[in-house]
This record gives sequence, C-alpha cells and structure tokens, in this order.
Amino acid sequence: MSGINVCSDLMVDIFERLPSKSIIRFRSISKYWHSRLATPEFIRNYRLRCSKNPPKLLIRSRCVISGGKYDYKDIYTLHSGDQFDQLPLHIPGNRYLSIPKVEFPCSLMTMLSRNRVSVVGSCNGILCLRDDDDDNISLWNLSIWRRVRVPSPPFISPLKSSMAVGFGFDPITDDYKIVAIDFEEHKTFVYFLKTEYWSEVPSPSYRLLYMSISKPYFFNGILHWVVVPEDPHPSRFILTFNRWFLRKMVILGRFGLWESMVKLNLGLFFLN
Repeated sequence: MSGINVCSDLMVDIFERLPSKSIIRFRSISKYWHSRLATPEFIRNYRLRCSKNPPKLLIRSRCVISGGKYDYKDIYTLHSGDQFDQLPLHIPGNRYLSIPKVEFPCSLMTMLSRNRVSVVGSCNGILCLRDDDDDNISLWNLSIWRRVRVPSPPFISPLKSSMAVGFGFDPITDDYKIVAIDFEEHKTFVYFLKTEYWSEVPSPSYRLLYMSISKPYFFNGILHWVVVPEDPHPSRFILTFNRWFLRKMVILGRFGLWESMVKLNLGLFFLN
C-alpha cells in the first residue's frame, strides 16, 4: 500500500472483519496498532460483528475405544449453526471418530482427558473451566489459545460439591463475570475479569445447603440454575443472578403438575 493514504478508520473497519488470530498478528505492526486494536471500543465492535455470525456448538462424545467397560475416550467436535438440525440425538459406536476433532492446547487436553475438568459455560467463544480436584477456575480463548487463570474465591469450602459456579458477560460493565455460590458458608461472590477481583454480593435469605443444583445457563445477561432441595418433598425453583443479586423463581406450581412426574432442564427455544 505504499503511496496510498488509507485512513485509520477504514483500516479499523477492515480489521474488524478479520479472524481473531489475524488481529493478534497485526497488533505487532506498530505501537499504534498494538494500542488501537486493544481499545475497548474496537473489542466491543469486533465482538458485536462476530455475534452476527452463525453460532457454533461444541459437543463432547464419550466413545468406547475397546471392549473394556470403563475404557473410553472423550472427543470434542465443533459444529456450525447450519448443522444443528442435522445432529443425531444418539451416535452408536465410534462414529464421532470420523468427525474432525477440536484441537485444544496440550495442557488443556491433558486436563480434559483425565476428566478432571468440567465446563462451567461459554460466552463469545470463551470457555470457563473448573478443575474438579482443587476448584481452580480458568478462562480459555480457543481462537488464540490463550488461558487466563482466575484467582481462587475468598472461600474454600471443605465440601467441594457445595460450590456452584456460573460464567457470563455483563453488557452494562462490558466485562466477563464469574459467579461462585458456596452453600456451606452461605456466601456469594462475583469476579469481574477487568478488575481481577472477587466481590461479595448479597446471598439469598434462605439456606442453599443440601440442595441439588443444575449446570448454569446464561441468557440475556442473566445466569440461571435449576435448584432442587434435598428434602422429602422438594420444591424445584430457578435461581437467577443478574449483576449483583440472586433471585428465586418458583416454577411448576401454577401448572398443576406433580413434580415427581417432571424431569426439569433449562433450555432455549427459537420460534419463527
């Protein structure tokens, strides 16, 4: 482009259309572009443009690799949005082995292969993972293979199963957040990636100890969990978290359904 004066705004518009790996590479052009491509405005516009692309679905398939009862392997495959209606509900045998697998960083693959890690959630292409052995939390940007270790919450409960974790994006602060709820200590903390700090937020007035809680579901800026109290007559409800508060949403009662007849899961449906 020698001899051609291309305004920086036009260049920014071009950069916003490139893959994230290319953005990382072009940041090394100069100090100016290293700074310009890292501004909150560019990141926000880039994320908005990417959100218009077809979504992708990451599927974990547990395949038996030999005749042994417990000899299996977890395989992760990535499917584009236009394939959702073609995904079978059940894959017999090892047919997933023929689908191109997702390439993870070696350190992440080691953790996943040992079944030590559970996926808390994903948002804007970022995975939030929790190590089930020590409750360590980390964020993975798979497009650039970058990992961010999250400091441990201020509490470490001796009962590891008593902590629920959720992950999402806060559009008000333009930041990613992690919510940790400790049922044993009856405390709730939220972590914002920009500040790199855990802040305690008000916990619900009711005790959450001895309750079964589902995987988190993030939608429209709010985290959701299905909660089932462990008592003789449990009454399921949905626990939600917006920016600073946990709220309880009672369900099923108004429909006149026996809860013992219902298997409840969170989901999202699109209607035309």
